[in-house]
Amino acid sequence: MGFTNPQPNDSATIPISSEYSPQNNTFPAMQGADGAYVDQFGNASTAPVMSFIQPRVVQRAVAVTGSGAKTLSCSFQNPVMGGNSIVVCVGVGDQEDAFTVFKVTDTQGNLYTKVGASTQGTLLESAIYFASGIKSGLGSNPSLLPVTNPVLNTITFNITGPTAVPTGISIKIYEIWGLIASIDAIDQIDAGNSINPSTAASTFASLTPSVPNTIAFTAVATGKITTITPGANWSTNDGTIFPWGGNLGAFDSQYRQLSTVGTIIPQAALSIATPWVMSAASFRTLVLPIQGSVNIIPCQNANIISIASSVSSILLLNYDASRKGLSILNESTSTLYIAFAVTGTHTSYTVQIPGGQQLPNGQMQYSYYEMPLPIYTGPISGFWSSVNGNARITSLYSV
Repeated sequence: MGFTNPQPNDSATIPISSEYSPQNNTFPAMQGADGAYVDQFGNASTAPVMSFIQPRVVQRAVAVTGSGAKTLSCSFQNPVMGGNSIVVCVGVGDQEDAFTVFKVTDTQGNLYTKVGASTQGTLLESAIYFASGIKSGLGSNPSLLPVTNPVLNTITFNITGPTAVPTGISIKIYEIWGLIASIDAIDQIDAGNSINPSTAASTFASLTPSVPNTIAFTAVATGKITTITPGANWSTNDGTIFPWGGNLGAFDSQYRQLSTVGTIIPQAALSIATPWVMSAASFRTLVLPIQGSVNIIPCQNANIISIASSVSSILLLNYDASRKGLSILNESTSTLYIAFAVTGTHTSYTVQIPGGQQLPNGQMQYSYYEMPLPIYTGPISGFWSSVNGNARITSLYSV
């Protein structure tokens, strides 16, 4: 489907339609985005937030045995980025014990930790492995792109030991950007299993992240060939995969971002009744909360003023110890420069409020600024890039 409206000019670093603020290195928080504040009435804050620290799955891949095996390898399609993390979800038609050892390695020498596992009898196990601060596949200087000889990382799952036998194996691998680069990234783990055939799989306990903005993974393995459908809000990604070689009938893994500290029970539906095992783990991301309490005093009063534009610095507001909040609408097509001071200059100011733009329907869209906490109560000055329009200033007071 083609676009009919004017298109942004992407030849520059930033499209002309972007709301990115190069001065503050921020984007306005989008409603529903991780980190965006929403009040008790569902209103999203207009204050800008850092948007570069949202965790995401960069790439993923799957592999499955075509016959009984004691090893299975899976490769990413693109080079991994140094410092990222890798999560490996595994389903095996065997069980790790004192005589049988499971191990995950890769071609770049990253170290993997088993963070969660679930077993059912001696014929079935699901497990989740994790490696953080991984080595780059882009060479010693990734900034010199394009890379002439990129290294594609291959992850290998091995079964060793005196009692090890070939069996069915399935793995899904994920490269993740935005996790804490240490073993401290592991937040919560859960597991569940059933030797009796059933059509629903879940963990025995609920999964309750200790902090907001975690990302959780599940690994589900079944004894019979069945379609595994993830629970609500879990990714479907590559769907159910079916290995050959013994004991393991089907496998699937999903992930889900948990933006709040809320209790969930990882679960999946099975198309036919079968024994199953499920393991789950959540990981802390770089979007960590600031611990503590915030006491926001309600504001019942507001003072609204209008200031005509000026290219010379003018005093917009005097010192006011009772000020509890402030917003400024730049009702102008010129840029407004705000300084938390008696006067400001082009080399000394606090924030820029861009000028408005005309929308395709002919209406004007103006830029808005909301003062973050803690509230500054001192004098505020401003000036415009050219004389045009006004500043609509609203000051909030609790009494």
